[in-house]
Amino acid sequence: YLPLYKNTFQESLMATDTAGGGNSTFLVLYSNECADLGKWITDDIIRIHLPSIAVEAIVAEEKDFVSLSEEFQKKALTSPSDTLIVIAAFFDGLSDASKDSFGKFRAAASADKRIAVQALNAKKGTHTLKDNEGAVITSLVNKLSPAAQAKLKALKSPTEGSASAAATATTPKPSATAAAVAASAAEPILQKEEALEELTPEALKKRVYDGQGEGFWVIVAEKDAFQGQLDLLKATAKTIECGVFAVSEPKELGKDKDAKTAQEFIVRKAVGLHHMEMRLAMCGNVDSGKSTLTSVLTRGARDDGRGLARAHVFNHKHEADTGRTSSISQNHLGFDSEGQVVNYPKGGTVGRGNITASGIADRSSKIITLYDLAGHEKYLKTTVLGMTRSLPDYACIVISANNGIQRMTKEHLGLCLALKLPFFIVVTRIDSTPEPIRLETMANIQKLLKMPTVRKLPYPIRKSDDVIVSAKNLRSDRITPIFEISNVTGQGIDDVLHFINILPLRKDWNDLLNKPKEMIIDSTFFVAGVGTVVGGIITQGTFKVNDTVLIGPDGLGAYRPTQIKSIHVKGVEASEVSAGNDAALCLKKEKRSAIRKGNVLVDPISQPKAHWQFEGEIVILYHSTTISNNYEPVIHSNTVRQSARILLIDNEVLRTGDRAQVKFHFLYRPEFIKVGQRLIFREGRTKGIGTVTKLLDGVDQSFMQSSRISQKELVRENHTAKPK
Repeated sequence: YLPLYKNTFQESLMATDTAGGGNSTFLVLYSNECADLGKWITDDIIRIHLPSIAVEAIVAEEKDFVSLSEEFQKKALTSPSDTLIVIAAFFDGLSDASKDSFGKFRAAASADKRIAVQALNAKKGTHTLKDNEGAVITSLVNKLSPAAQAKLKALKSPTEGSASAAATATTPKPSATAAAVAASAAEPILQKEEALEELTPEALKKRVYDGQGEGFWVIVAEKDAFQGQLDLLKATAKTIECGVFAVSEPKELGKDKDAKTAQEFIVRKAVGLHHMEMRLAMCGNVDSGKSTLTSVLTRGARDDGRGLARAHVFNHKHEADTGRTSSISQNHLGFDSEGQVVNYPKGGTVGRGNITASGIADRSSKIITLYDLAGHEKYLKTTVLGMTRSLPDYACIVISANNGIQRMTKEHLGLCLALKLPFFIVVTRIDSTPEPIRLETMANIQKLLKMPTVRKLPYPIRKSDDVIVSAKNLRSDRITPIFEISNVTGQGIDDVLHFINILPLRKDWNDLLNKPKEMIIDSTFFVAGVGTVVGGIITQGTFKVNDTVLIGPDGLGAYRPTQIKSIHVKGVEASEVSAGNDAALCLKKEKRSAIRKGNVLVDPISQPKAHWQFEGEIVILYHSTTISNNYEPVIHSNTVRQSARILLIDNEVLRTGDRAQVKFHFLYRPEFIKVGQRLIFREGRTKGIGTVTKLLDGVDQSFMQSSRISQKELVRENHTAKPK
């Protein structure tokens, strides 16, 4: 292979020698086993998305990779190229031989700053990399020299040459196209795959509908015509009752006569009866600054370094006394159709603004509910409940820069992975942390995210364009943005607010609007003169005043009819509420004592059932010994928080890392549960995760003997035997 390699690479260097400044070369090494991945990275990624960079592909055996790389390094010493990137595709990147080879590559790269290396794992990469090609492009671009990146950005835009100015629409969906924006050296404007679309009310309305209330829109026009196109966009948005605001700075594309201006905007529906709603779980270790960050974001006031801000978000006096959250605190952050925060006084004055839920709802087009969760280990069950029952779209893991990664940080990160919940990281207290400690914390975070069990791409936020790229692609659950902030000085807070503002909704609620009504009850209370009120999240359909629904299940697994007396959304009375929103419903002739957290309101036409038993496919995350029949963990799954006994395992015993099909039986009462529902089971710390695969009718009579449940079953028989 070496003679072929020498000739091919020499030709590559000669080609780059005549290209001027900013020369870089990719060398892609792959074996026949990795041919599919090697051709994809060469032809579909580099040659299409990075056309200004020379690339050569060498097919060889993996055992020859190191010798090829050594020859590559020798050529680098005499080459005018300013960056030389070796991309090696290993069939099994986790094998000892592959790790040894890649270690030698990295050693060579550390010895010469002009050399960079990138490994690809074909065994695990073919089904994940191709779904996230933007992340791959980003990684490759970041390895280029600044001169090469500038040369890449200076390429003529694929949209240039168009006779008229046009606008390009993008919906906030995680895709290779959206992620490819990151590749253009943080130029989140144009992507090669995007098709130009004429700016019409119909096109704009469709984009807003697809984005469930908002959509990205890019204007590309000559400098003289740009303002006219922007005015047209605003006028068109006004006809469909939407507002427009910029999410990026204007970018100059091309040079001289061909120069054009491009800028990205968000079109968001105006304030009205219905608003977008997104939920964000704030988690992390105790004393990391979760409550303080929540207060700073929702109140607009800075902390004094002694816990002033966090006092506004605590629910109980003992929380304020100890400084530790023990419950689930809900706080609301509202944005209007112009992208402005409505919580703060007009003009952006720092201080305590309008923080009542009804006041925020009246003025907001998009509301983010921040769930401030407990960080202490003894409140872990409350945290798990908050991350399952509140159905968050994303999670924010808060890490203190001076304390670093703690055990509960890893525990909460594991919960996000178990629930397949995309998350971003906020590093706090950077103003009071010594620089070496801060750098060590950042290095540990990146190391944690790159672990085989986590497999996330760290994406530190350095500039405003990084915020846009990460917000568009977080929903893909492949990247993890990392923010560094100070709640005292306010450094980095604006980036976090901008990021949250443009984050798209993760779940497609439009598809659930026409399904039978369903609501998860997570709170109950009695209002004098009104009656019993239940609060929770609408997961399906639309509830209206005077609708008759079923509530349950009770201790016997039965559902009873009830009628909706009134509806309030964020403290504002409404005639109806749709899927995706939090709401409070007043029920006629219901006692609060007869309703428990975890009950559901469902449509009578769905004929709901409650189940004692179900089967699930589980994975054991950690257990000190073995798990066998009759093990009794606590099950967490949406509305469910109850102990269950394992009746049957398809393996004899289960140990850490094992996967199995298991049959569970609830200990105390039947529950409302669905096939495909994610579940977490624990005994103390988190022990395992799984998915419900089958629902079983009836109860196991042998299990019911010598159990307190047998008494409930006797009551059930007497209840059904009574004449109506």
